[in-house]
Amino acid sequence: MVLNRLFFVLCASLVLLLCACVPADHGETTIPTAPDFSAATTVPVSAPTESVVHQPAEPKPTEPQETRLQREGEPLGVEEIADLMQLLTDSHSWYPTILKFPFDSPAEINCYNLFCNGAPGEKPFEPTDEERAYLTGLHGEEYFRLEVDCIDRSVMYEVLSTYFALTDEEIPTLSTEGLTYMEETDRYYSDQNSSNKIAPLITEAYVLPDGNIAVYFCDYSQYRIDGADWSSQYRAVFRWEEDHCVFQSNELIYDPYAP
Repeated sequence: MVLNRLFFVLCASLVLLLCACVPADHGETTIPTAPDFSAATTVPVSAPTESVVHQPAEPKPTEPQETRLQREGEPLGVEEIADLMQLLTDSHSWYPTILKFPFDSPAEINCYNLFCNGAPGEKPFEPTDEERAYLTGLHGEEYFRLEVDCIDRSVMYEVLSTYFALTDEEIPTLSTEGLTYMEETDRYYSDQNSSNKIAPLITEAYVLPDGNIAVYFCDYSQYRIDGADWSSQYRAVFRWEEDHCVFQSNELIYDPYAP
């Protein structure tokens, strides 16, 4: 009897001990999974974060307001503009020189600008002894430190009459400052050696209501270096007469180097 009671006590103690080792049941057991950070870490494209600051891009130079003139007339087509380009860029013609210098009317033409390098396509000038003596007498030996160019007065008058419709009475009123005239040869001389030509790149052209043609162009020599936004831009107006252009104006509508 005593043994039975002792066995019962041992079994009861063992049961109590096992129950103490079992954790309390707090509900259904779940298996933990990796946290989903996608919702928390996704940042809308339009909302900048503190770690990534998008600086605004430097404003790229755009076509100045002055060049956005109201276009009028009938626009020329691509082939017509190509024909004009071929004509106005001919280095053996007067056009690249005429288009380099702005003027509001033919009465403002500066003869020094047009004729300081002589006539296009001519051979280098070789002065006679009389010409050299005359020019050095006026300007000293330094006058011939580089090349000297000349142009006959008759050629000058022909150019001004042909391309600007100026008369023999109007031409003498134009400025010839910077040129030296020699009566014995009836020529003008210059020691200017910088180029007086432009490389016009036509961007637009229109036939105006009065029949004249307005050509918008930029200086291609500047365009190749800095791009169109930093090249001089012009608007030239002329009319056709036989096989050449007669110019009324050449307006500088944007000067990238102006203060």
